[in-house]
Amino acid sequence: MAGWKQILVYFVLALLFNKVRCQGRVVGGLSMNIANTPYLVQLRTLRDGHLFCGGTLVTYSHVVSAAHCVREEILENTVAVAGATSIYGEGVQRLISSYLIHPSYRNVTGSEADIVIYKLVAPMLGRFIQPIALCSRQLKPRDRVLISGWGKLNEQSEPSIVAHSVRVPVVNRNFCRRNYLALYGEDRIKDTMFCAAELGVGDACQGDSGGPAVFRNELCGIVSWGRGCARPQFPGVYTSVWHFQDFIVKAVRNM
Repeated sequence: MAGWKQILVYFVLALLFNKVRCQGRVVGGLSMNIANTPYLVQLRTLRDGHLFCGGTLVTYSHVVSAAHCVREEILENTVAVAGATSIYGEGVQRLISSYLIHPSYRNVTGSEADIVIYKLVAPMLGRFIQPIALCSRQLKPRDRVLISGWGKLNEQSEPSIVAHSVRVPVVNRNFCRRNYLALYGEDRIKDTMFCAAELGVGDACQGDSGGPAVFRNELCGIVSWGRGCARPQFPGVYTSVWHFQDFIVKAVRNM
């Protein structure tokens, strides 16, 4: 009888362990292969290979990312990498020939128009590389977007070596606006943004900036800013691609 009790205890402990382990993985997403998100791009420093932001391929020669990711010497010291699941994977690499930041962007946390278009020196062609279409409609609460990148799996962890993804719902704008208003004392949630997270469970994190939020195989958001990662009161904030379609299309045409 004692033997059966011992087995039962081990069984319950195993279930609890697996539950906790899975919940921990959901916070930063589940590991994935780049074949599932062939539009996903790494932005690395050329000198040391450090991955500092993500991006999204919208044509074979243009990458959309967050304006706050733009650094000094961006043209001389940045390489875009596509077709690589790991931050150490070679994939297909291209230097940046030019870039265009939206004129309304201001270099402060919470600025609207947090969007930049990069023109690559040559098209990105290769296995597991495919541009994505732009958002065809404005997102609504409870629409579930797929976010992906190489950011932290939680606030205390190091950035991930391999790409992760998680599907999270768009959050009610009033809830998001009210909580950030209480935090900052001003309304930072603009109409050109949306909030999304599985509150307290799934969210983008540091290192995912500039990466995509995809809805029905269309690029609908760009990881922009937030407060921590997966905090119950503070969902991630995204630049709404639907609001900036004209800017993207004109930039791609003229760059």
